[in-house]
Amino acid sequence: MELTRVLVVGSLAVLTNLPGTSQAVSRDPAAQVEIVDKQFTPREVTVKVGDYVAWHHFDGEMVHTVTADDMSFDSNPACGPGPCMHHDDKFNWVFLRPGKYPYHCRIHAINGMTGTVVVE
Repeated sequence: MELTRVLVVGSLAVLTNLPGTSQAVSRDPAAQVEIVDKQFTPREVTVKVGDYVAWHHFDGEMVHTVTADDMSFDSNPACGPGPCMHHDDKFNWVFLRPGKYPYHCRIHAINGMTGTVVVE
């Protein structure tokens, strides 16, 4: 059974997989960001309005989040007392307005785990 969570917040929308589910997005992401060694790689990506960015956790047993600095999106809002991103989890976000969207890992931002999505 495929289970995908869709959330629309203001000018942004998210399509995100719950752990153990397959992706229900019909096209490839405009940008892919890997989570490895407490870093987002690449650190900055540029996409067009309506594109989505896919983050993929490859950091072993380390847990992370993908959280907008302005809190407009968050891969795991309950991370801490609840579940965080684990190895092989994916998070996708659709960007519906142009702008610069800085984000961070709530757990490791103090260590410089940050990134930016530029939407043209």
